[in-house]
Amino acid sequence: IMYKTTFPGQLATLALLLGLNIPSVEAQATGPVRIMPVGDSITEGFTPNGNAEGVPSYRLEFESLLSADGCDYEMVGSRTRNFPGNPTVFTGAHEAYSGHKANHIRDGLDSNGNGTIDSSENPGIDVMMTTHDPDVVLLHIGSNDMNSGQSINGTVSEIEEIIAKITSANSATKVLVANVIPWYGSSQANSNIQADTQELGTKITTAIANLNNPNIILTDVRSGFTQSMMQDDLIHPESSGEAHIADAFYNEYSNIYSCDGPSQTVDFIAPETFITVPAVASSVSGTTTYSGYATDIGGSGFDKVWVAVRDNNANNWYNFTDGTFGPITQGGVDVGITNSSLSNTSTDYTDWSITLTLPAGNYTFFALAFDNEGNNEYSGSGVWPTNHDYNVTVTDSTIPSAQTTHPSNGESLNAGVVDVLGNSSDDISGVSRVRVRIQRLGTAPPLYWNGTDWSSSITYLDANLTNNGGNWTLPGVDLTAPANYRIRLIAIDAAGNVARVTDNSKTDFTINENDTSAPIANTTSPSDGESKSAGVFDVTGSATDDISGVSRVRVRIQRLGSSPSLYWNGNTWIASVSYVEANLSGNGENWTVPSVDLSVPANYRIRLIAYDVAGNIANANLNPRTDFTITLNDTNIPSAQTTSPFDGESVNAGVIDIVGSSTDDVSGVSRVRVRVQRLGTSPALFWNGSNWTSTSAFVDAVLNNNGSSWTLPNVNLSTPASYRIRLIVHDIAGNIARASDNGLTVFTSQ
Repeated sequence: IMYKTTFPGQLATLALLLGLNIPSVEAQATGPVRIMPVGDSITEGFTPNGNAEGVPSYRLEFESLLSADGCDYEMVGSRTRNFPGNPTVFTGAHEAYSGHKANHIRDGLDSNGNGTIDSSENPGIDVMMTTHDPDVVLLHIGSNDMNSGQSINGTVSEIEEIIAKITSANSATKVLVANVIPWYGSSQANSNIQADTQELGTKITTAIANLNNPNIILTDVRSGFTQSMMQDDLIHPESSGEAHIADAFYNEYSNIYSCDGPSQTVDFIAPETFITVPAVASSVSGTTTYSGYATDIGGSGFDKVWVAVRDNNANNWYNFTDGTFGPITQGGVDVGITNSSLSNTSTDYTDWSITLTLPAGNYTFFALAFDNEGNNEYSGSGVWPTNHDYNVTVTDSTIPSAQTTHPSNGESLNAGVVDVLGNSSDDISGVSRVRVRIQRLGTAPPLYWNGTDWSSSITYLDANLTNNGGNWTLPGVDLTAPANYRIRLIAIDAAGNVARVTDNSKTDFTINENDTSAPIANTTSPSDGESKSAGVFDVTGSATDDISGVSRVRVRIQRLGSSPSLYWNGNTWIASVSYVEANLSGNGENWTVPSVDLSVPANYRIRLIAYDVAGNIANANLNPRTDFTITLNDTNIPSAQTTSPFDGESVNAGVIDIVGSSTDDVSGVSRVRVRVQRLGTSPALFWNGSNWTSTSAFVDAVLNNNGSSWTLPNVNLSTPASYRIRLIVHDIAGNIARASDNGLTVFTSQ
């Protein structure tokens, strides 16, 4: 196992452009690398309430990456379990304790802040280091500190003290410190939990840089981590989030250790980078595909080609996340650097390209190629050596457009503080400004939102633009007063063209009273306790909300009794816990999950999560669950008979009920259709449920006794004649007995 010479973590990214001096690491180790993961439930592995399949922690994917690259390693720690109650899905060694904070890890406290009380409690970092003597520590801690309302600076100090104890025990130990994943859920103790967690990550980033120790390496787990990577509690990662964390730790680990074995040829030659478009001092259009190539003779293949764009007039960097210009790093994330697309990664030559839309101006375009050993041409000072100064020119005489998307025109919302959202477009130069006027109607004089309050002065506010001006936001609008409102827009593009109020559609909407009640959802078919024949069925239900209305129903269908449990994902059955979005109808009062494959006989369970328009959520434990059973397939056709009048009977003329029986051996009768024909007429006459008609008609009978008997009520037989009855019968499994399959009944009315 060889250590690799590289920049530690994201600090290297900043160093490349800002010229920071980051020490390199070069050493050698023999035998397996001892790795000790340390942290809370993010590291241990956690599923809320322990009632689902379980999430294995990022450690599983991290070990998979190590194994795939042939790394010689050993995971160390005193624990091999997930959070108690969470199904055991991964048993790699670790030192992670759900609910614990930084001072618990530092001092050896249980989650209540008491001293260590038994071997299952965390012994503290000193004992962990003495017992396991790791070469590498993976540290992700601090989320629970924010959840308890602890100060950000205090938490960072405690993390620094943990690091100090690690290096004091073994100065050669590499400590990979995570800047903590985002917190998207809520917190009873800290109403500012999301922003505080973000700020904690930023201050961890600064603290690691200030330590200036090449063995203390920042691991960026935040960049690219989205809410969709969270479990339903919006706190703990689901499988894609675990993989994201594992990738981040492994990226830093692989910067330290080469896992190709001591006999592997090491590539120390940096690839060369070339820019084709833009040429030096050239001019390009607003939307341009920037391109070039890179060469490498070291043999390890290409990893990536970074690109960056600097606005030379304002000395700001293009933000590849939202299309704005500003600092190259924001919140600890390098938003001013991105990967280009490569034509290949395994040879000594690759083309690269990226398409960007920029406003008119003077820029410098930077490119830097990396090979798979991390070599690059950056020397450690100044800027990337490959860069071209150029101009962007834009000719635009077309006015832009803007629309409001939330609230939508005609929408009715609950009272509250709302972010007003919209989109905007311009075909050439791009939207540079959207001005928003919000008016409360029905007052004298009219009132307008001025950004902090409602005023009688007509006010237009500048919206925040994202995605190159393609989207805009006016945050924190006070819509707590029930009333009718109107939004008008003015849009301006980078070329100075203006779309006036009359050029953009107005948006009228209504604010209602507050809705604080969660919606309710139920399953109607299958019903709880029902037994159905195997097949493909629509699962249906109802949902209600007392004020704002239901906006979303998520349905989890679980096949019980299998190991692991299986869940319907909308197309097939999978081992991962899955909720399917139901189709809503009737203003959200009815929902459907169509075409669920219930062809396997088993016990099944349905759980529901419902959302209303006001954002209230009824979690799975607030809605009744539905347990039902799927039985064997039914392929036999049912049968039906007429019992009154019976065949050959003579009845008195009048209005009578025609009755009969029906049977099915497995799934049960679902429908009986009856055709009553008056014979001897030309044309023949048929009973359609209310009168006699010359059109052949089958009428649905009323089923009784679970379908074992049927009735066709109030048939008018007041005309003396001979009559004939034919039957069609359906069972629940969809089998049909046609008219020819059931007995013919002929009788006389006199």
